[in-house]
Amino acid sequence: MALPASTPPPVPAVPAVAAGADGADGRRANGGPARRHEPLVAADGFRDALATVATAVSVVATLDEGGLPRMVTIGSLCSLSLDPPLVLFCLSRDAGSHAVFAAAGRFAVTVLAEDQADVARRCAGPRRARAAVPYTLMDGLPVVPGALAHLSCSVDALVAGGDHTIVIGRVRRAAVHGGPPLLYHQRGFHGLGGGAGDPSRGPSRGSSRDPSRDPSLGPSRGFGHDPEPLRGEHGVDPVGDAQLAV
Repeated sequence: MALPASTPPPVPAVPAVAAGADGADGRRANGGPARRHEPLVAADGFRDALATVATAVSVVATLDEGGLPRMVTIGSLCSLSLDPPLVLFCLSRDAGSHAVFAAAGRFAVTVLAEDQADVARRCAGPRRARAAVPYTLMDGLPVVPGALAHLSCSVDALVAGGDHTIVIGRVRRAAVHGGPPLLYHQRGFHGLGGGAGDPSRGPSRGSSRDPSRDPSLGPSRGFGHDPEPLRGEHGVDPVGDAQLAV
């Protein structure tokens, strides 16, 4: 029997076997010999190395059980499959929004333009900072206007990955508006030309394309109506909720 439209289908939680994990036969999952005491890189060195990787900055959003928006800044968005169309992002299991995204069944992605560094900072900080982030609706999910692209996704699977959860989404709809992206590199925001995503640089091509003008999107709203006590989030560093460059 089909589930009611308002009830998201259950999402399979897939326990992952790490590439270096030992199997029952004493061998690694990738077929190599087991090394139970293999040395690992120090945390600081790991962060410094991954800070050299420039990533596009996005905001993922969903609705909690009360229908209120939850937004997180990420840099871990990437494509996973073309057929079916799948994307993924990583969310710390310590993040205050982790339980909400794990239970929601749906989420939206906003790919930020280079002049939206302030949006990225607000959605990476305490929830009280998000009161000034405007949003509109795409398939009933919050998206930020003036961005490069928007994706509407259903959660396809949740996969354990160390201290994070890999959220795999099946893309239901995409809207592309264009323009130069906001990048995160060496613990700072940048544009393609090396700028820091400063609004004083003037509007980007992407910022002139307001998705609230799309009749398929709902009316623009604000984030200032959350009646819950405001509390800080954990694990929402803009480098991708992977906390690689804190």
